[in-house]
Amino acid sequence: MTSSTATKRKITVRKQPTQERAKAKVEHILASTKTLLIKDGLDKLTTNHIAKAAGMSVGSLYQYFPNKQSVINELFSRWLAEVVSLVQELFVLDMTDLTLEAFADVVMAQVYSVEDSGQMQYEIELGKAMLLYPELHEVERLHGEKIAQMTADLLKKMKIKAPRATLVKLGYYIYGLNDLSEQLAWSDKCDRKQSLQWQREAMLSLLRMYPS
Repeated sequence: MTSSTATKRKITVRKQPTQERAKAKVEHILASTKTLLIKDGLDKLTTNHIAKAAGMSVGSLYQYFPNKQSVINELFSRWLAEVVSLVQELFVLDMTDLTLEAFADVVMAQVYSVEDSGQMQYEIELGKAMLLYPELHEVERLHGEKIAQMTADLLKKMKIKAPRATLVKLGYYIYGLNDLSEQLAWSDKCDRKQSLQWQREAMLSLLRMYPS
């Protein structure tokens, strides 16, 4: 894909639905696409497949989404928003007496659905899309910045002894560990649960350099 192609390709919803019926159609399209991603993967996803799964014509699909990338963008953005909400929920927890090991367990259990194989596969496919579609890179970059700042706040709450700038760098690094873990799963070179376990251990090794 050339940069000019990536620039021209639209990834936003063609029209924002205002009526309940139209909103329901958009939600149905997104739910159908999620099911296809889990079942068949990103490589086999086409607008024809999405339309068929949603029980509508391709023309009707195009009334809401100009291409499959725009559907993926909406799913990707919603997923990232869910991740932010999950991290935000961690701030209400009392971390006064948590060990680093317990902290890592809480974070991993909160953010990752390791017992939901369908959700895990869905996240893997969205991760593939992020790598393949340049249009999603800016969305991912802004998300990474937000998560790094939030992680820095969590580390401060855990009384990790480091300057704010270092805490933010740690946040970026921890976020990068997640990317590495996902890429191992995307390439089918490592079981997702195993890669998450390694991610936990790597995070712990990093945080032990800055004792509370």
